[in-house]
Amino acid sequence: MSIFVLICSPYERIMEIKYPLFLFVFGGLIITTILSVVELLILKQLHFKEIIVTIKSKLHIIFLAIGYLVFTIVSAIYSPFHYDSIIGFSRYDGILTQFVYVSIFVITIIFGRIKKWHVYILGLTMFLFSFLCIFQLLGYNPLGLYPSGYNYYGAFVDYAGEYIGTIGNSDIVSGFLSIGIMLLFAYIIVGNDKKSVILTIPLLLSVVVLLTMKVAAGILAIIVSLLLFCPYIFYKKKNKTWLLVLIFGIIIFVFGIILIYFYDFNKSGTLFEFHEILHGRIEGSFGSSRIKIWTEVLESMKDHFWLGTGPDSMLLWNLEGFSKYVDDIEINIYHGIDVAHNEYLNVMAQQGVLTFLFYISVIIVAILHFFKSKNKDKKLIVFLPVTAYLLQAFFSFSTCMVAPLFWIFLGLIFNESEH
Repeated sequence: MSIFVLICSPYERIMEIKYPLFLFVFGGLIITTILSVVELLILKQLHFKEIIVTIKSKLHIIFLAIGYLVFTIVSAIYSPFHYDSIIGFSRYDGILTQFVYVSIFVITIIFGRIKKWHVYILGLTMFLFSFLCIFQLLGYNPLGLYPSGYNYYGAFVDYAGEYIGTIGNSDIVSGFLSIGIMLLFAYIIVGNDKKSVILTIPLLLSVVVLLTMKVAAGILAIIVSLLLFCPYIFYKKKNKTWLLVLIFGIIIFVFGIILIYFYDFNKSGTLFEFHEILHGRIEGSFGSSRIKIWTEVLESMKDHFWLGTGPDSMLLWNLEGFSKYVDDIEINIYHGIDVAHNEYLNVMAQQGVLTFLFYISVIIVAILHFFKSKNKDKKLIVFLPVTAYLLQAFFSFSTCMVAPLFWIFLGLIFNESEH
C-alpha cells in the first residue's frame, strides 16, 4: 500500500498509472490470501472448522458487505446507459473496483491483524509523502506532477484542478492525510509504545501540509474527531483532566459557532460561507459549488431512485455543471459533474438507494461494534482513522487511491484480537 501511494506520475495520467497498480497490489493481496489459506489447510496448520466458526461469528457484517456488492452489480445491469460498468465511465470506480473493496474488507474481517510495524511503515509513508508535499508547496516540482515549468500555485490558472503529493487531487489527498493523522495520533496516545514518539515527526508534517492546503473537509474531519474522542481518551487513561478537556472542547465549539455567526471573515473563504449558512443565506457556489452539485444530483436521481444508473456513471447524466471564477485570469472556468462530491450521496445516486442501505448499514454496524467492544482502547487506533474518513467523505468521494485504507481499517474494527 505504501509503494502504491508513493508512486507518482504526471497529474493528467495519475489514474492511468495508479489504477493498474491498484489492481496488481490488492488483486495480489486477494489471490495471495486465498492461496495461503489453501496451503495452510493442506499442511493442517489451519483447520477449515476454525474458518467456518470465524465466518459465522461475522456473518451479519459479511452479508451486508456482499449485499452492497450484489446491488451494485444489479444497478449496473439495469442501468439506462450502455457503458463499461466493470471499469467505470470516468473515475475507474466500476464493479471491479467495488469487488476489490468488498473482498479486502471481508478478508480483513476474517484474517486481518494490525501490528506495530504496520503503523511505523504508514508513518514512514506519511513522512515521505508530506516531505514531498512541502517541496511542492515551496514551488518545486520534484517528481513531475505538474506540467513542465509549472508548480502547485498554477492550480486553475496554468492547468485545470488543484494537485499535490503523489495522489494528485487535493480533496483526495485530504482524505489520505485525515486517515494517517488520526492513526498516528491514536497510536501515540493509546498504543503503549515508548518508541512511538518518533511518529510525532510525520504526524506534525502531515498536519502542516493539511493546514497549508486549506482543504476544509480534511481540517474539519480532524477537528471534529479530536473533539469527539479526546475527552474519552483522557477518561479511559484515568487522567483527571478528562473533564477539563471535555469542557474546553465544548467551549471552543460554542465560541467557534458564535464567532462564525457574528464575523463575516472579509466576505470570502469557507468560514464566510459557514457564516452565511448560519444566517440562512445559502448559495449554490458555496463549498466549491458543492451546494449546487448536491442540489442537481438530488433532483436528477429521482428518475432512478431505487437502483441508480450503475457505479461511476454520473458523467452520463449530462448535469448542468458549474463555473468557478478565477481571479488571476478574470474568467469563469466551466466544470462538468461526474461525481457528487459527497460519498454517501454518490453511492445513493449512482448505485441506488437499495445499495446505499447496505453501504450505510456496514458503517453503522461497525460503529456499534466498536462501542460494544471490550477492547475500545486498542480499537481506537483503527476507529479514529475511520471516523476521520467518514467525516471528510461528506465533502469528498471514494477513489482507489485512498478508499482501500478505509475498507481495511473498517474491517479491523471487527478484529477481536488483544493485539
